[in-house]
Amino acid sequence: MFLLAFLFGSAVRIPHELQRLFFPAKLRVHCRALCRLAQIIKDCSRSIDTAARHGGDEFALVLPETGADAARLVGQRIRELLAKESEEPILSVSVGVAGYPSDATTIGTLLYAADRALYQMNEATTGTP
Repeated sequence: MFLLAFLFGSAVRIPHELQRLFFPAKLRVHCRALCRLAQIIKDCSRSIDTAARHGGDEFALVLPETGADAARLVGQRIRELLAKESEEPILSVSVGVAGYPSDATTIGTLLYAADRALYQMNEATTGTP
């Protein structure tokens, strides 16, 4: 079993001092972005997979009966489908992959291992931890 962890981001950035004025509009954009990502995750999932929101901008996708290479392909497919979208704001995701029992032996350590892999990818691709 493998777990994909996703951290998503968008190109929408509102200066801190203006966020209070734009909060309702920003919230609508953020909700729509979450729906777009959720739909792509759903489209890339099988009936035996389980997707969940894990924190503010983090998601997890449990892929039972899946090997490491197949799990990475699912993550890559999600990244590619998001990159092809034309709707604003442009969304992107970093993906971390961890397996049971190869990377962890409990649910907590599996989430931690996937999260650690996610932030390593994020740092490698964006230069930010």
